[in-house]
Amino acid sequence: MSHPEARITTTKNKSLLSTPNPFEQKFGYHRAIRRGPFIVVSGTTALRLTTPITTPDNANDESTGDESKVEHPGDAYSQALLAMNRCVDAVTKLGGRREDVVRVRMFVARGEDCEGVGRAFRGVLGGGGGRDTGSGGEGGDGGEVRGGHSEGREDLVGAAATMIVVGNDGFVDADMLVEVEVDAYVV
Repeated sequence: MSHPEARITTTKNKSLLSTPNPFEQKFGYHRAIRRGPFIVVSGTTALRLTTPITTPDNANDESTGDESKVEHPGDAYSQALLAMNRCVDAVTKLGGRREDVVRVRMFVARGEDCEGVGRAFRGVLGGGGGRDTGSGGEGGDGGEVRGGHSEGREDLVGAAATMIVVGNDGFVDADMLVEVEVDAYVV
């Protein structure tokens, strides 16, 4: 999950995290930014970090190929797990913790995938106390903790969340089924 080639640049007012994601270079944004106690993570998907971006200069290049540019094509649950864990990784690289995440925005291509994306959220960032790092699979229980009382648990994220269905043409690649944005507040 970790971005081994991630780079942090520190300016007078903020820290900028850059990863090998080719869209970061193409469009000039950063994976995440920390300013004071705030960490904001850009829209994150299951894009293969080694994906070449097609431009007019390389449109006929064999290296842009027909292989999917996205990991787990057709599997929104696994894409959501990967994207959410990448977001958590970005937060930790900038000095935060998973528990510092306060808001999550999930953009989903297909309405029928909301259940799986919701299970991934609950397991990685939700207030249900479950952990799901990918071992449960689409048919698994998502690592949920059932029953019990979670008050006072320090490992409980409990982030506010929004899930929006954007439709099949909502992402830059047709194989992308989920995009996740995260905000954290480090105390």
